[in-house]
Amino acid sequence: MKALKNENICDISFGTAGIKYDEYDSHFQRYPVEIPGDFKQNLKAELVYFVLRKIIGKATVKH
Repeated sequence: MKALKNENICDISFGTAGIKYDEYDSHFQRYPVEIPGDFKQNLKAELVYFVLRKIIGKATVKH
């Protein structure tokens, strides 16, 4: 990740860690919509999980 940012290899990049902040402002985490089950229910659960992680200070991906 440091090389991507420092050497300007790409403008943006994506991860699959779910709904989280990222320590690099040009690296975006995405929610994997391919998981089985009801999309709306899964997304609600992911948002609740994000809020709980945010409360305890664990909502940022560190590389």
